[in-house]
Amino acid sequence: MDILLNYGIFDVNLQSIVSLLIMRTVRFLVLLSFLFTVNYTFSQTAWSLKRCVEFAYENNVQMKQSAFSVKIQEYNLAQSKAALLPSLNAGADYNMNFGRSVDPYTYEFTTQNIQSSNLYVSAQMNLFSGGKNFNTIRRNNYNLMASIQEQAKLKDDLAMNIATVFLQILFNQEILKTSENRLLQSKDQEDFTKKLVNAGKLPEGDLLNMTAQTANSELQVINARNQLKNTVLLLQQLIDYTDTTAFEIELPVISAADTILPYTIDEVYQTALTMPEIVSQEYRLKASSYEVSIARSNFYPKLSLSASYSTGYSDARKQYAPGDTLALPVGYTDTYQTVYMFQPTFTESAYPFVNQFADNAGTSVGLRLSVPIFNNRMTETAVKTAKIQSLNQELNVYNAKNTLFKTISEAFGNADAALQRYRASERAMLANKTAYEYSEKKYKVGLISYHDFQLTFNNFQNAESEHIQAKFDYLFRRSILDYYAGKGFSF
Repeated sequence: MDILLNYGIFDVNLQSIVSLLIMRTVRFLVLLSFLFTVNYTFSQTAWSLKRCVEFAYENNVQMKQSAFSVKIQEYNLAQSKAALLPSLNAGADYNMNFGRSVDPYTYEFTTQNIQSSNLYVSAQMNLFSGGKNFNTIRRNNYNLMASIQEQAKLKDDLAMNIATVFLQILFNQEILKTSENRLLQSKDQEDFTKKLVNAGKLPEGDLLNMTAQTANSELQVINARNQLKNTVLLLQQLIDYTDTTAFEIELPVISAADTILPYTIDEVYQTALTMPEIVSQEYRLKASSYEVSIARSNFYPKLSLSASYSTGYSDARKQYAPGDTLALPVGYTDTYQTVYMFQPTFTESAYPFVNQFADNAGTSVGLRLSVPIFNNRMTETAVKTAKIQSLNQELNVYNAKNTLFKTISEAFGNADAALQRYRASERAMLANKTAYEYSEKKYKVGLISYHDFQLTFNNFQNAESEHIQAKFDYLFRRSILDYYAGKGFSF
């Protein structure tokens, strides 16, 4: 999520001071590595920039959702690896048959009620599938790495947003400080003008004008204080802070802005190519290339190995044991002697459950070969679609790099313009300050009118506010370059 900060022109007349720093399209995880010389005084209640970022990492809903996405990709990768292993399944069933039926183990017809059960274990293993499993592992691995980079980008965006609001808080604090100083100046000028009016050296209208100026200065202080409170509230909302206790900001101290740009566009661009939004797109491209291989694997035969073991029990099956041999008369000889046929007998008993499970056991091992011949062009269509998606991802990578280069080029132009503006505003502020101090001395001795003095006072106010805006504008533009140059975020 890119941030777009559009610095508006500050209206710093006697009526109001408007804050700057609306969002601009570039990420800004960095911000303070070059611009802040940080002296943190750790306390129990103060919220430093580091603490705010860490709190947001733990509580932001989008960060939690991103962590879930990474976890899902981890599961997908683990599952694709597990697909290389054999599958093993076991099962059991119990049946009751009524009326005429076939005994499942004697294969004889019977009319009695039968109770039977069956137990089986089966295993299957894929031996060859056109490289589909291995390509799926590679694809899921790159998808996982892309998700990790996307999570890193989300962290960068979140930290950048928080740092941006911090910079706005610093700006509003500076505006409040300047407004309070102007209020003190206006009160001093009002008191001095009142003395001159009472002494008859100035008309009463000058006192009324000075009183109005003091009232306007008070309004500026109120507006600046409210703007600072609103910015702090924005920070609380940004980090999902819902506690009702006091929220004290631990502000870093800003050092003087540098007056040079130490980078070249090419140096920053080459470093920025390792940023998460670029790397994630490259990983997605590699994953899409394996999608083509996965689709193409359906052109190849598939070979699998299977094995099973089964056994069971039926109460219709009986166990027989040899008994006595019976001599049955079957006829006579010519001499009238009886002829006997000897017939063995068997005793029937129930077939024990345990014995049946051992005797009914059976195993099988088999190979299965599946050769694709024609499947309504589904595989061919899938391959062509995967190739188009891969080509589209190549364009995504190109577009991401092209956008990055344009953004860096624009950032250089903006930073250079902001630097020139900062230098010019500093000269203008110092010149107007000198003019104001000189006119103040002349006004106090009655050498110039109130209107002439007020003109120099307004010019100084405008120049001072313009300088504050130019300073923070340059700090922001410069920090963008630091971010893309890989300096990181200094805590």
